[in-house]
Amino acid sequence: MASTVPSCTTPVTPTDLTDRPGVWSERAAQAENAVLQRHLRRLVGLPMTGLGVVSWPASPGHRLLLRWHFWWQAHLLDCAVDAWLRDPTPARKRVVATLVRSIKLRNLGRLTNDYYDDMAWLGIALERAERLQLIEHRSAIAVLEAALYDSWAPEIGGGIPWCKGSDFYKAPANGPAGIIMLRTGKIWRAREIGHWIDGTLPDPANRLVLNW
Repeated sequence: MASTVPSCTTPVTPTDLTDRPGVWSERAAQAENAVLQRHLRRLVGLPMTGLGVVSWPASPGHRLLLRWHFWWQAHLLDCAVDAWLRDPTPARKRVVATLVRSIKLRNLGRLTNDYYDDMAWLGIALERAERLQLIEHRSAIAVLEAALYDSWAPEIGGGIPWCKGSDFYKAPANGPAGIIMLRTGKIWRAREIGHWIDGTLPDPANRLVLNW
């Protein structure tokens, strides 16, 4: 039977979506299968582990997860939660738990590192998975939230740096940090971050938020 999913080169119009309301769900399923088959690999062959390999076909270094990109795994975890929301199954719930377990194992037992943008993205993904009762990692979320909260720099007017010891303040660290502050009840700090971004990072010419 021919697939009802348009090819990547076929433009999709609003009429197409009206005629085929399942098109996005089908595409999401295809994308999910591609990521799982091409990118999810055991950590040094250990059972019940799996991390995202960052290239395909994967280089030897990527295949062995010598380079593994902490923030990339956080986004993959968020996508795994999306997949579960689209079609809740025990297998999808296991993927979420496996990713969290493997991130911690690859990071030598920790879910923190030196980069505040990494920790913010992971905190967002973990909080969402916890809220949906897919995992139970309240202590890890609290550790990430505390690291981000304590990194605020009032002595220079606010902002969260890119990484520990850095004087580089940018949107990819402060934006997700504001989200996790809001989700964990630190509304005052989320508001401060929002005001800092709005007052510091937009380009005066067009109000686009700059990455510094």
